[in-house]
Amino acid sequence: YPEIATVARNVASRQQRVYVDYLQNGHGRLLVAPFSARAETTAGVSMPLGWHEVNRGLSNTRFTIVNAVARMKRLGADPLREVLSLRPDLQGALAALLERVGER
Repeated sequence: YPEIATVARNVASRQQRVYVDYLQNGHGRLLVAPFSARAETTAGVSMPLGWHEVNRGLSNTRFTIVNAVARMKRLGADPLREVLSLRPDLQGALAALLERVGER
């Protein structure tokens, strides 16, 4: 679906299309490991999220080494756990995206 998706890494080359990093789809291939502290002054932590937490207000400063452990205790379960056992259907996901955004 080249009209809505691209494998171009360069942001300017994407032309408002969804970037699909197919090289990162595989066991153990994560760009940043979950729960990793970022090299930032805020000590942000890479945090797995539930879909309800993904919104316009989301910021990489929301979770830090100060509050990450307390958040996971509140959740009672790792939101990433289910993802690790799933086999992604990328063609189905792209088809659903195309249906949602329509032809361009």
